Amino acid sequence: MLGLLTQVLLRALRDFNLGKLTADDTGIFMGLLNDLFPKTVELVPRAIDREFEPKVMCNPELWASVSTLHQWLWDV
Repeated sequence: MLGLLTQVLLRALRDFNLGKLTADDTGIFMGLLNDLFPKTVELVPRAIDREFEPKVMCNPELWASVSTLHQWLWDV
């Protein structure tokens, strides 16, 4: 079982930084996280804003932009 502090740190590092990286750097960053947190990245779900996310999905223009630029963020 993962400790709460480990989960919070992993989620913060991943969720706050992935959106700032280029597609080329995403793989490198995820590799670093896997080195820091072996076999745990898949166990900690992405934080989801339950109010905001449906609004994005209902707006076709916004959804197209977000899904094109950050497709890996929506793979839950």
